[in-house]
Amino acid sequence: MAKLMPVADLPPRPGDEKLSPEELAKFSVFSGVKSANLERYPGAVVLRRYRAGDVVCRQGEPGWTAFYILPGFDLLALRESQGHANGTALSELRSRVEEYKDAEAIESQVAAADPTLLSLDSAAKRARADALAVENPTLSVSLRRLADLEELKAAATVTLTIAPRDDRAHRTRGFFSRLLGRGSDGRSGRPTSQPMGLIPLDGPVDLRRENPIATLHEGELFGEMSCLNRYPRSATVRVTRDCVMIEMLRNVLEVLQKNKGFKEQMDRVYRRRVLSGHLRALPIFRDLDDTVVARLAQRVELIEKEAGEVVFSEGDPSDSLYVIRMGMVKVTQKSPGGTRVLAYRARGEFVGEMGLIRDEPRNATCTALDHAVDDGAKKRSRRVELVRVTRADFDELLRENPRLRAEVEGVAAARDRETAEPERLVTTATGRFDELGLLQGQKLMLIDLERCTRCDECVRACATTHDGRTRLLREGPRFGNFLIPASCRQCLDPVCMIGCPVGSIHKGATGEIIIEDWCIGCEICAKQCPYDAINMHPLPAGSSAEESPTVDVAQRAVVCDQCGSLSDGIPSCVYACPHDAALRVDARAFFSSPRPLPVGASPS
Repeated sequence: MAKLMPVADLPPRPGDEKLSPEELAKFSVFSGVKSANLERYPGAVVLRRYRAGDVVCRQGEPGWTAFYILPGFDLLALRESQGHANGTALSELRSRVEEYKDAEAIESQVAAADPTLLSLDSAAKRARADALAVENPTLSVSLRRLADLEELKAAATVTLTIAPRDDRAHRTRGFFSRLLGRGSDGRSGRPTSQPMGLIPLDGPVDLRRENPIATLHEGELFGEMSCLNRYPRSATVRVTRDCVMIEMLRNVLEVLQKNKGFKEQMDRVYRRRVLSGHLRALPIFRDLDDTVVARLAQRVELIEKEAGEVVFSEGDPSDSLYVIRMGMVKVTQKSPGGTRVLAYRARGEFVGEMGLIRDEPRNATCTALDHAVDDGAKKRSRRVELVRVTRADFDELLRENPRLRAEVEGVAAARDRETAEPERLVTTATGRFDELGLLQGQKLMLIDLERCTRCDECVRACATTHDGRTRLLREGPRFGNFLIPASCRQCLDPVCMIGCPVGSIHKGATGEIIIEDWCIGCEICAKQCPYDAINMHPLPAGSSAEESPTVDVAQRAVVCDQCGSLSDGIPSCVYACPHDAALRVDARAFFSSPRPLPVGASPS
C-alpha cells in the first residue's frame, strides 16, 4: 500500500471544496490517473470558486501551487453527480457546454480544410475569415464562429506591471556626457536569441512588451514553474468572469505530468497558444506569413530532456534547431582555458540554429539545466521541454521563401560577433585566486591600492551615470595590492541568469549583464550572484501601471552593465579615476604568466 502523506492545508477561500479522489476522477484533467495516486496526497487539491474581478495571484509574491481553470463540461459533470439538477447558474452552464460541443465539430471542419488555421489566435482567425469570405464562405463562417467560441472560454487575464525606468535620462547623458559633450548610442544590442517583443511567463501564454496583457482560457494550466521550483509569481492573474479553478500542490502536479492524457492536452494548448509566437520570435522567422508559421507549428516535434542530459554536443552533425518551451539550457564551448559558458537560454529562446544556417557541425554543447533556487526546498531532477525543427523543414522554408536566406545570414553574422572571443592566456595561479573566483572575471573590476588615493571619484562617477545609484561599492577582498570591489565581473559562467521567472536578465551584445524594465524584484538573481554584485533598489511609490493600481513593483534589481550604453564603451568608474587606479581587466590574461603575480599573491 502506498504511503499516505500528511494532510495538506492550503489557505482557505470562501466557497472552497475539497473533493474526494472519486470526484476528482470525473474531471478530464485527471482522466487516466489512478485513484491511489490521488489518495496519497489528502488535501493537496482544492476546488476554488472565483468571482469576476478576483485576483488569483500577484506578480512577485511567493508561489508554490499551480492552477488549472476547470472547463465548463467538467464542472457540469461534477454538479450533476452531486445531485444539482436545477438553478439558473446550472442552466447557464449547460448552455455554455452545448456551445462547446459545437466548437469540437467546427474544429474538425476547419482542420479538414486547413489544420494550420487552428494555430491562429482569435484576431488572426477573424482576419483570415475576412480574407476567405468570397473564396470559401463556408470556411470563413466556421473560422469566425471558432474565434467567437474561443472568446467564450476566456476566464481570466494575465498582466505584468512594468515600472518606468527612472534613470533613463541620466544613462543617456552618461558621465557628464563624458565631460566633453559626447552622447550615447543607447543601450547595447541584445543577444540574437532573445525573444523579440515577448516576455516569458509561467503559463500558457507569453506577453507582448508593448502591451503586457493576455487572456487565459478554460482548460489551461498556469503557475507551473512556481509550483515546481518555488519561483515567485511571474505575473498577476485576475478573473474576468465567474469561474472555478483547481489549485494543487507540487506532488499532485507531478502525478499529472506523468499522465499521457494530460501531457497531450497541454501539448495541444501549447501548439495553439504559444508555439507560433515562439517560432515568430526567432529573427529568421519573424517576417514569415502567418499561414507558413502555423504550418510549421503543426510539423515540429515536442521533446523532453532530463536535467543534465545533453541536447547536442560540440562537433555533432547539425540536424535541427530547438526552441525552449520550458526550463533552461546551458550553452558551452571548448576554449584554451577549458570550457566557457556562452549563455543560458530560457523559455522562448532557441539554440542550434547556427549549424543549420551554416551547414556546419555544432560549434557548442547544449545541456538541459537543473538548478534549484536556494530556498531550502528539496532539490529534485527537472525536465526541459524543447521544440525541434528538423533540417528538412528548415530547408523547405528556405526554398519557399527566398528572402529568408538573407535573414539567416544576418543572424549568423550577429551570432558570430556575440560568441567571438580573442585568444586568452590561462592563469597558473591557484589557491587564493581560485578562492576569490577571479577566474570568472572577463571584465573584472580592480583597484590598484598603490595608486588609489581613496578619493571616491570612481564611485561618484558611477552614481552620476546611474541617477545617483552607484553600481560600485569600494569594498571587497584583496588580492596582492589589488582591491576586488563588489561590482559585476562579467562572469564566464553567469549563474545570476538562472531562474528569473520573467526572463528579464540576459547578456548584451558585448557580454554585459542587462536587467530589463519588467524585473519584478524577486531577488533571485541577487541571491544567485556569488560576488554580491547585484543589488535591490527600492522604487518610488506609485510605480505601478494606472490600470493595475493593486499591483506594485516595490524594487528592481540593478547591476553594473559595464556602461555598455555609452558610445565609447569605457566604464565611467575607469574613465573618472585621476590616478589610473581603477581597472577593468580580463582576469585570466591579466594575472597570467609571464606577467608577475601581484605583490603578496602566491602561485599555489
